[in-house]
Amino acid sequence: MNPTNQELKLLLDSYNLTKKKAESEARVFVRRYPLHFFGWQILGAILYRTGRYAESLLATQNSIKFNHKNHETHNILGNIYIHIQQPENAEKSFREAIHLTPTFDVAYTNLGNLLRTCNRLQEAKECFLEAIRLKPNSPVVYFNLGNIQVDLGEYRDAIASFRQAISIQPDYSSAHTNLGNAQRYLGLLSDAQMSVEEAIRLDPKIPESHNSLGNILRDLKQYVKAENSYREAIKIAPDRAELYSNLGAVLIDLGYYSEAASSCREAIRINPKLSDSYSNLGDALRELGEFNEAIECYSYALTLNPNTAESKNSIGVCYWKQAQHYLAEDSYKDALRLNPNLDEAAFNLGWLYHERGDKLSAFKIGLSLLRSREADTAKRLVAQCMTKLKPNEFSDELASISIKAFEETWLRPIRLAFFAQDLLLAEPSFKKFVERTKTHIDCNDLDWFLEFLRRELNFNRLLEVLLTNSPLSNSILEQFFSRLRCLILEILSRKQTALNLEANLLHLLSIIAQQCYINEYIFSCSDEEARIVARIQEKVSERLKQSGTVSEGLILIVACYESLSKVLNHEYLLVSQCSESIKAVLDQQVREPQAEQGLRTTIPRLSEIQDAVSLEVQSQYEQNPYPRWVRIPKTWKTKSINKRIRDLFPNVDFTPFLDDIHPSVLVAGCGTGQQPIEVACLLKNSEVLAVDLSMASLAYAKRKALESCTNNVSFAQADILKLSELNRKFDVIESSGVLHHMRDPFAAWDVLLSLLNPKGLMKIGLYSDIARRKVTKIRDLIQASGINPNRAEIVAFRQTRLENLDSEDFGWAVRSPDFFSTSGCRDLLFHVQEHRMTLPVIEKYLNQRSLKFLGFEIDHSVIMAYQHRFPDDKAATVLSNWDVFENENPDIFQGMYQFWIQKV
Repeated sequence: MNPTNQELKLLLDSYNLTKKKAESEARVFVRRYPLHFFGWQILGAILYRTGRYAESLLATQNSIKFNHKNHETHNILGNIYIHIQQPENAEKSFREAIHLTPTFDVAYTNLGNLLRTCNRLQEAKECFLEAIRLKPNSPVVYFNLGNIQVDLGEYRDAIASFRQAISIQPDYSSAHTNLGNAQRYLGLLSDAQMSVEEAIRLDPKIPESHNSLGNILRDLKQYVKAENSYREAIKIAPDRAELYSNLGAVLIDLGYYSEAASSCREAIRINPKLSDSYSNLGDALRELGEFNEAIECYSYALTLNPNTAESKNSIGVCYWKQAQHYLAEDSYKDALRLNPNLDEAAFNLGWLYHERGDKLSAFKIGLSLLRSREADTAKRLVAQCMTKLKPNEFSDELASISIKAFEETWLRPIRLAFFAQDLLLAEPSFKKFVERTKTHIDCNDLDWFLEFLRRELNFNRLLEVLLTNSPLSNSILEQFFSRLRCLILEILSRKQTALNLEANLLHLLSIIAQQCYINEYIFSCSDEEARIVARIQEKVSERLKQSGTVSEGLILIVACYESLSKVLNHEYLLVSQCSESIKAVLDQQVREPQAEQGLRTTIPRLSEIQDAVSLEVQSQYEQNPYPRWVRIPKTWKTKSINKRIRDLFPNVDFTPFLDDIHPSVLVAGCGTGQQPIEVACLLKNSEVLAVDLSMASLAYAKRKALESCTNNVSFAQADILKLSELNRKFDVIESSGVLHHMRDPFAAWDVLLSLLNPKGLMKIGLYSDIARRKVTKIRDLIQASGINPNRAEIVAFRQTRLENLDSEDFGWAVRSPDFFSTSGCRDLLFHVQEHRMTLPVIEKYLNQRSLKFLGFEIDHSVIMAYQHRFPDDKAATVLSNWDVFENENPDIFQGMYQFWIQKV
């Protein structure tokens, strides 16, 4: 006996009743009609809905037994098989449903979802495309297609699919979320943020949307907002392990490492099989200095996911931090075997080679990374290697890399200059030309050089970025350009009536003029040159007053010998039309000094300057602000102060700041601003006060801060000896290369300590008596010879030294970059006040004031050599050992003792 249509309708309606009532009605029906498929089909669907899959399977199989041609029953059976983890049977059921009814779009969709879980992505995509063909107005199918396209990396197609789903159903919240995810993968972060925020507006109770927003905000480095998003997701779904893991990751970004570890441990408690949670916990423990525990976490993550190259790389970092360099090397290599495209592992391996002293191997890794992806890590590695390598031959590739390094300021330009200079001199034709013109240079030589620059574009551009960004620190190039400048002067002195010069010659003159301004006219100048320049200056000034029209070549040659702001009526210069070549020089030599003059009135004076030595030092730097720098180096990654110290001294036990996100910083003796601006950029949320004796230096510094849009640094004039009048405390104080120029360095140091908060950090830079032994010899020679510290006498003194650069009597002092600019040379050899220290004296001072020595900020290769010499001092903090090591290696502190201490 078969049921009536009315009974079938009542059974179908019962499906929408409460689960208990619906099941009761279905069981009554199958008892009455045990051989009818429909009752078993509805009962199977109801049991499936209540999660009783084994009972649902029996009911649905009964339905098929009584009617094996019903496509909907096979579709239900497929869904049941999925839940009882029988994917092969599920696939057979969906395919049978499609076989019975080829237009059954729901079965195509379910089969597509199944194939996606089996990682058969292309087959899944074809199922969704067929479902769309059958039902083109289904937003769910477009949504599923978009998900598959994301899996396949077809992000633009995925975006189109999610947009189509949204056009059909504008309030489809999940489609908005996944649209945002696809946009994020393409780097369209602003669009992604808007998409996910719209999803949350439509339905604020979906945890995936908040999680996705957190991921996007983290990519945007908006870490606090990302944290809030993850916490909102956790409120909605407190049992989701990946949410706690993601929260842990962003807490690491924020520097809250202990809290991050707790969040990751909660993720592991909820789901002990989530490998990301172990990786993130390892990251947090690594930042806390718990390296062995971190290695255990990364290792367990690898047992869960053996192909995770990132975990192998992280293990390498932990070994590196513990000075286990060979184990670190093996781990980095393992990571690269798993994923040859893991930039971070390649960088770490290259950096290990660099710090070990194998600069060439490191450079090769950096070049390989640059060729493939131009990642920031590659740029940083290449730039560091460039400071230690001397190229043997010129190549367009190396020239292009050097040009980009200057243009993007991968390092301070003065550090990039060595490699660039050697590269230029490695060009065979130029090398021969420089050698040939050592004793005589004439017009034909100038013509050859201009033609050479016209032909060799990379050489020309490299020469330009070098001369306009850093003082030359190569005596061969200095003398060459000095001769070239003199030749052009002679040519122009004979052609003063000519108003026009070849553009290439104007450009060459422009970059030489900019170089001469940067090095503060350190090039040797004969009496005859000085007389010719004086005559040209006089005639140019007269013509400017009369007509305002002067040959640009004449203005530029004047700029090659003296700053235009000092020798010409620049009011006339600034209103006249000019080429780009002269505009760059006018900006440098007229407009920028004018701006500095205007900024002086905006810089407050915090104290009187009364100490006699302080007044002498102030006078020196008013005349010669030091250093004259052009570009601030790129900040590769901002850091908290705790992170900065941990990175510098991973094996040192220091007391971290509880809140290190917004530290107050004092830079005492800031000079022309390079140091405080770099600190302000590195510690992005810090508040930096930079003080100096010299108003000329401070004005230069403030102009550069404005130029670089560095808003978290302020400048003021003050004497360190009077800073106690501030009535202000700081978390961090840096004073590098300053105290040894004061009457009593230790009295000044005491003043700075009085301004430091409890547990505060201080970076100090002091001259080493041992490392400066050759400088001391030159200073004694200068004093005995009665040489005055003015430009003319400094230039003349240098010229005699340039002829003896290889003399062991003068050592590194005459090869130092400071030797190649007027302010640098005066600071190096002619300073009005200089003290030199020894490590026992410094150690005694630290002990008397209960200051904790954290370590030297020095090339890591020195640290490695020290640790090899003193293997029991892994932290490298025993100053008595360092005293022995310095005496054995007397040049290691050429750049001063630069070290960190903590007030305890």
